[in-house]
Order: sequence, then C-alpha cells, then structure tokens
Amino acid sequence: MTVAGADVAVAGAPFAAHRVLGIETSCDETAAAVLLDGRHIASSVVSSQIDLHARFGALCPSSPAAPT
Repeated sequence: MTVAGADVAVAGAPFAAHRVLGIETSCDETAAAVLLDGRHIASSVVSSQIDLHARFGALCPSSPAAPT
C-alpha cells in the first residue's frame, strides 16, 4: 500500500514501515507530525492561538491563567 508517496507495510507484507510521531509545543502553538520511515510526511498539523494574542499585540501572559 502507498500512503503519501511511501510504501507502507500491510499485514503479511515482507517489511514494516517505521512511524515517528513528533510533537512540538510552545506558549502559543502546538504542532504534531507523523513520519513514515523518517523521510515521508504522512500527516502534519499546527494549532495556533496567534489570533487570540493579536488582540493584545503580543502574547498575553495572564491569558493561560484566566478562568474559562
């Protein structure tokens, strides 16, 4: 089977693809990606709060502590 241009192991196939999950976080963004065999990106997503912080002109340190 081929996913995102990479051959992926299927039950009974002679090889197994290695998958790597990468996660990065900061004070205003979180990103995650799945790599197949360390070379092919199967999935990549970023969640950002930049629009929330834009109202203040920058990161607002009190917003993470604010009650929801």
